[in-house]
Amino acid sequence: MEGKDSMLKEHIGTQIKKLRAESSMTLKQLSDLTGLSVGFLSQLERGMTSVAIDTLLKIASVLGVSIVSMADKNMLPRLIEILPRKTREKVSLYSHEGEEFIYILEGILTYYYKNQKYDLYPGDSLHVHSEEMHNWENDTNDVVRLLEITIPNKFKKIEE
Repeated sequence: MEGKDSMLKEHIGTQIKKLRAESSMTLKQLSDLTGLSVGFLSQLERGMTSVAIDTLLKIASVLGVSIVSMADKNMLPRLIEILPRKTREKVSLYSHEGEEFIYILEGILTYYYKNQKYDLYPGDSLHVHSEEMHNWENDTNDVVRLLEITIPNKFKKIEE
């Protein structure tokens, strides 16, 4: 697995460097536009560090491409951190195509599905059809961390 991980890091880094060069952008300019350090971006381009999906999305946006040009998977896994809310607002439910799998790593997530409210604790998981009305919130004073996997990859649709 170490070899595959290293190859993926190098591939993504090479793609970022190529796209940055095609845009005639320096590492400093990319750093300024993304809020990421020059050192991190340099290590990323050389395949020396991994990158979170949200960070990759930020870089791709600045470079004017979708992350599909760097990774073309149908499934989108993300590690999500939900901070405690400072104000009380009504949670709006929404729907979209596909399916979602959620696994709670830390904290208590309040999940709304089909007008029902569920509290999910560390170790709890759920698998739902995203076409149903749903949403979540952190209704506690602690951070909630979860693994979310969505199918289809909503970012892949950009180029299709």
